[in-house]
Amino acid sequence: MLTAPVAARMRARPVLVFRLRRGLAGPGVVALEAVSRVYGGIALLEEDVLVAVRLGPVGVSPEGFDLTMEAVLLEVDGQIVDTATGAAVGYQAIEGVAAEEGLLVATEGLTGPVAVGSRVAAHFTHLGVVTL
Repeated sequence: MLTAPVAARMRARPVLVFRLRRGLAGPGVVALEAVSRVYGGIALLEEDVLVAVRLGPVGVSPEGFDLTMEAVLLEVDGQIVDTATGAAVGYQAIEGVAAEEGLLVATEGLTGPVAVGSRVAAHFTHLGVVTL
């Protein structure tokens, strides 16, 4: 899913995206218990503000899935420009977020942002490949 058109001035970065099965609010909420699926994604930024997210093809249950070990390889125009693991955001990725059921919540970037070239691809270990 891409929620806005890609423009040349945009920057992109790989993210983990959580689909919530129930709302999040209040103290003592264990955020991952509210997550139904985890996806790989590419966040699009304009002037460091998130404007859109493209979801990857694979959504997995967070139960038994170690987010810190999910790796991503970031490619721009066929060149590998960065790599990271989910440890970059860790299990606290959606703590402190107030959100409603069904909402998608993206983490901070797993890598730094890159200029959008003619092709950007994020290759995740278990979550598939996301391309722009």
